[in-house]
This record gives sequence, C-alpha cells and structure tokens, in this order.
Amino acid sequence: TFEKGKDYDVIINSETGEKEVVVLKDGRILANSRYTDGLHEAIELKDGGLPFDINAPIIDIKDDDYGLWYMDAVENPDKYDEKEVILRGYYAESIPGYHQTFIMARRAMVCCAADTSECGITVTGVKIQEMTKGNWYEVQGHLKTIPMENGGKTCVLYANRISNYHKPEDEFVTFN
Repeated sequence: TFEKGKDYDVIINSETGEKEVVVLKDGRILANSRYTDGLHEAIELKDGGLPFDINAPIIDIKDDDYGLWYMDAVENPDKYDEKEVILRGYYAESIPGYHQTFIMARRAMVCCAADTSECGITVTGVKIQEMTKGNWYEVQGHLKTIPMENGGKTCVLYANRISNYHKPEDEFVTFN
C-alpha cells in the first residue's frame, strides 16, 4: 500500500481547485476526476476503505477500480464469497477440458507500459463457442470461493449474464 508523504501526496490544482494525487517517485499526477477523492480513499486501502460498496446487492466494479478490487479479492477471497458482482475485462484464455469456462483478465501496469502482466479471474457458466478470444465482455454473476492446491483460496465468477463491452480508453489497471 502507498503511504501519504512517502509514496504520494495530495495537491490542489491551482486552475480547477480540485484535489489531485501526485506520485512522489516520478511526479506523475493521477488527475482523472473520478480519482480525486476515490483514489485517495483507495490508497488508504490498509485502513479498510474501498472505492466501491462491498455490501451493495450488486457490486459494480468500475474500470478504474478493477486493480484495487483484484488485489483485495486475492488477499481476502472469503470477503467476496457469494457476492453478486459486475466485472469487465477481455477473454484472455480458455481452460483446456472446460467448455463453459474462461479466464477474463485485465492488463495490470506496475510502473510503465513495458512492465505489465495479466490479472484475471476464472469465469464459468458461459457459452465459449459464442465468444471471441481478445474481445471485451461485461459479466455479472456471483463469486464463489474455492480451495486451491497450495492450500489457499481463490474466487470463481459464476456468470448469469454476459454481454459485449467496449475496450476502455485506458485498458491498463493500476493498484493505487
């Protein structure tokens, strides 16, 4: 997690008067208006704040919040067990032997466009034959926590609705 004063700071834009987050390491300003207060809360993830309502009947994870949601779900999978969610991502890969299951992913940017990796979730209950690898989809369904071979747990999304989705302007997710 980022620490205020060490990794980032909040400044006031002299032209707009809005709060902006500046990354101290490289001076980059995270100036998406959706981030002004939301990102500040998200950076304080260690204090329990999330940029979405974990208790909502349907948790709608927006494009800008996917990285934070993913990080939280990996670290706290039981928190999401049986939660209804809406996620957006691209069809990254199929899983051999499973004809109704695929990996939906987003590209995560750690520091720069040259340093990316996929962060994905297993989605099941879909008609793979009607889908195209690389296309973007919006999936609504409930998450179920399942055990992994290494003794940990992971979330699987059991889809009840899937639709085409437009590739976001910024397809990369960050964890801050």
